[in-house]
Amino acid sequence: MNGGTDGGRSPIKRLRDLRRRQSPVAGLLTDLAVVLVLLLVLRVFFVEGSYVLSDSMEPTLLPGDWLLTDRLFFRLSGPRHGDIVVFDSPLEPGVEYVKRLIALPGDELRLEDGRLLINDSPLEEGYLQGAPTKDLGFVEGVVPAGYCVTLGDNRPCSKDSRSWGYLPLSSLTGRVELVYFSYKPGSGARWGRCATVPP
Repeated sequence: MNGGTDGGRSPIKRLRDLRRRQSPVAGLLTDLAVVLVLLLVLRVFFVEGSYVLSDSMEPTLLPGDWLLTDRLFFRLSGPRHGDIVVFDSPLEPGVEYVKRLIALPGDELRLEDGRLLINDSPLEEGYLQGAPTKDLGFVEGVVPAGYCVTLGDNRPCSKDSRSWGYLPLSSLTGRVELVYFSYKPGSGARWGRCATVPP
């Protein structure tokens, strides 16, 4: 009798039974397909990989660093001061930049003797490389609603908000959580940088 029932088995039990009936090759292909689907879901909704090309974030990030970027929780919790963020470049469509988030809407940003002040408080920037900030270009003053200011840690060698002005918050696509691999062409892998959290 074909009553269209399987005796009340759960979907997990049915999947296990199907897996037992498959040949080893078919089982391997099924497992591979499941892994690929999970990776795709992770890639679209949760995390993204990024690759550093320039020296604009040295010494925090080096050319050849591979980054794990949080997309989902970043959007849920919102950006914070000091986050290292990934965003669509205002200067080069289709290219992503990685910079440090310095100021958020409503913050007053100014420069005094080479030091950045946010709302009249000096910003501690132990991550800076090279000379202090010499100017703020178009972004000195109060950050308008819906915008932010991003700067590179290597200020003398960085294209950042000083070049294009205030950055729309909607351009931010994620926050850098981890350097998961690092490779220097001609020298090989930098194992000491792998699985490190940038400051």
